[in-house]
Amino acid sequence: MLPVNCGSHTDYQNFVVTNLRKYYPDPDALARSTRDIIEHFWNLNLYFTDTFMADKYSKFGPAPRTPSCMQRSYLLSIDFKVTSLTEWAAQLKMNPLYAILSGFEPDNTPGVGTFYDFINRLWNSDDNHMSPHIHPLKTKVKKPKTKGTKADSVEKVTVADLLPVFENTDFKLDEQPYSSLFTIYQKEFLDVSVSTGLIHSDALALAGDGTPVVTSHRERKKRICKCKENGITDCKCDRYFSQPDCDIGWDSSRDCYYHGYNLYMLVDFQSDLPVFPHFCCASKHDSHGFLHAFFRMKFICPKISHKNGCISCTCETPCSDAKYGRTVHLVMKDNPRLFNNPPRSSKEWKLEYNARTSAERSNKREKLDFKLEDGRHRSTKMWYCRLYHILMLQHLDAWDLPPESTLKKMILDAA
Repeated sequence: MLPVNCGSHTDYQNFVVTNLRKYYPDPDALARSTRDIIEHFWNLNLYFTDTFMADKYSKFGPAPRTPSCMQRSYLLSIDFKVTSLTEWAAQLKMNPLYAILSGFEPDNTPGVGTFYDFINRLWNSDDNHMSPHIHPLKTKVKKPKTKGTKADSVEKVTVADLLPVFENTDFKLDEQPYSSLFTIYQKEFLDVSVSTGLIHSDALALAGDGTPVVTSHRERKKRICKCKENGITDCKCDRYFSQPDCDIGWDSSRDCYYHGYNLYMLVDFQSDLPVFPHFCCASKHDSHGFLHAFFRMKFICPKISHKNGCISCTCETPCSDAKYGRTVHLVMKDNPRLFNNPPRSSKEWKLEYNARTSAERSNKREKLDFKLEDGRHRSTKMWYCRLYHILMLQHLDAWDLPPESTLKKMILDAA
């Protein structure tokens, strides 16, 4: 049957206060870092998840867990650095605090299978990957001759050829398997950061950078042909890959090969908050990763009207006479690395360079602070789910807490 609505966000807050009074009457007995997490989650409103995911459940069968509680619990597992869902399900039964903050009764917590079932509903595809398991062998990235430099691109299509293709391609986010994840992330976190002034949508300036994400120590593939039985050991036939979206790339920071993804992240440079992520295979060059991420991130000006089927700008002082607003055209003939504006090494250039490194700071938060690579997953579905919930926590940490803890006051007043 459809999930039972647990009520408003106020009902969740009352549930937390009631149970914290029972199990933890003295809030100061908890560590300061734990109290901060409690405050953040007590103020976090996930009511949209319940309404958005209602049609993803059957009208028949036993009542499922409330989607917002499942999402909140998964966020808590990442925030408390528990990287295994099996371990987290066990911790929920042993630690009443984790269950209370999730919205579960301490003696009635979900099992590990319930979490995987919830994640399956967040993924809009029957396939756990975005590419077929069977595909040809890829060209291996060559080791750079100079230490600390990126490997040359192995793409057969240049950026100059790929750009006009993307410009004429209509990417629809609703058709992507991760569309539900992005919708929840946008409505409950990204839009909140915009409304609170952390991200200025009217003057959005993005920085982008790629970073390696290691998923396994080696590439797992097997033959599906009979060439080896016929004495041919170096055939070029298609192989079956267990992780078809991953391949072998070169990590220039560690000077070694790795197997996994190249995560290209678009970040708001003023706040260092992530805006849009995209997983590419490890061999994908950053120049191609940027195009894939940028053209999948659709930004539509809120002042654009589609009334009566006509596209028009409703601004009092339009910034452009183009029907979609101001458009930036990239000129590929010059080399901005050599002939850049402002001049290299000037004060203005250093400010621009600091803005560019905001993507690196964001990637550091995802990989080191929230332990993205510790997920030990084997499917793109699980990696995207873990990634998007880490992005949610980055926004949550950036939101200001009230100067005086209302939660602590309510617990102590009752005591």
